[in-house]
Amino acid sequence: MAMDKTVLKEIKFVSLGMVIMCALMNSVFLVIGKWDYHVLLSTILMGGIMILHFVLLCLTIQKVVNYENREDAQKLMKVSQMSRLLMIGVVLAIGIVLSEKGSLYVFSFWALLPPLFFNRITIMIRGAMIKKEDSNAEIPDDSEGSEEEN
Repeated sequence: MAMDKTVLKEIKFVSLGMVIMCALMNSVFLVIGKWDYHVLLSTILMGGIMILHFVLLCLTIQKVVNYENREDAQKLMKVSQMSRLLMIGVVLAIGIVLSEKGSLYVFSFWALLPPLFFNRITIMIRGAMIKKEDSNAEIPDDSEGSEEEN
């Protein structure tokens, strides 16, 4: 299935937002003196999974839009949602087990959590940008051409 241009544009925006927010998070860890390679590995792991989550969501929505049967579309959306949440849960659990709170120390526990919210924040920012663009768009004055006949 070919990816729609709009879908690709949104994926790029959310991915860029994820990269920017992950960089900001790493900067915060650096400023407070808690940054090490464990934070970087955690950022790469969860940032990558959350981008994958968004890509899979977009692909599912793109596929469902063309469905004729609403029930089939709802079933596919539910299965997709459960699969994506399971993927995030499993990766997060592995990250926690391999964090300083778990048995091995590969990931930073506190750096695993914030990327879970970065997609939502980026989408909210995108929505505000679109709303602002829409409110700044000129509304054509239709009063001259729509005179009522008496």
